[in-house]
Amino acid sequence: MNTRNIIRILIVIWIAVWALFLVRPYFKKGLWKEYSALMRLSLDDKRAFVAGHELYGFIRFASGSIGPHSSYKIIGLEDDPLSYRRAVYYLYPNIDREDPEFLLVYGKAGVSYEGYGLFKALTDDEYILRKI
Repeated sequence: MNTRNIIRILIVIWIAVWALFLVRPYFKKGLWKEYSALMRLSLDDKRAFVAGHELYGFIRFASGSIGPHSSYKIIGLEDDPLSYRRAVYYLYPNIDREDPEFLLVYGKAGVSYEGYGLFKALTDDEYILRKI
């Protein structure tokens, strides 16, 4: 056997070992089930899977209700910064501001602010307030 064949065999073995290291965690931890399920979902279903179906349903409701390029503030996600960032991302091109046109209330029933009135409601604890 010449040196060239030995180098080729070593490269093939090296690639196989690294492929095993890359693929093994997906099977060991059962992640392949989630990834295979995600491959079959539509874009909206993938977003709902990542953000949570309830939160993403509210985001879609809010986005369709307030229209593009509106200002808003989200109330109810203060304790969950990751969900808050996801909501801000999915609500783009609307802008998150301190003095907004709309208040998006998620998971809190009976919230009222001076100068704002009920605009639309999805449920008792998911609704939109609009500046009067």
